[in-house]
Amino acid sequence: MSPERGGRGEERTGRAGSQGMVALKKVTELPRWQDTPPGGILVDAGNAVEYHTGAWRTKRPIWHPDRCTSCMICWMFCPDMAIEVKNRKMQGIDRDHCKGCGICANECPTEALTMEPGGQYESAHR
Repeated sequence: MSPERGGRGEERTGRAGSQGMVALKKVTELPRWQDTPPGGILVDAGNAVEYHTGAWRTKRPIWHPDRCTSCMICWMFCPDMAIEVKNRKMQGIDRDHCKGCGICANECPTEALTMEPGGQYESAHR
């Protein structure tokens, strides 16, 4: 039985048995970080607006403007900048970027934001 050299610094050995070849793997060295494929690259600053990531949420925030005082606490806590603001007043929720985490609804002191099940919005909600 002779070891065979595998990819990425792995040493592979094989053993013949009644069930056929059984592969045993022993890692002799780890790949360097320079040899790993890149992932999650931001090519240009500020390009996140081009990526619509709100389609995979399982809950969605519903804004109740009659309860909203525009205190902007939801805006401060939203990790995706999905709270739409104009002239220092909340205007709604950016449906393309809200991921449905619920932080805005949890932090809202007047319950102007509530979380509803389902990721898709009805046309009447903003």
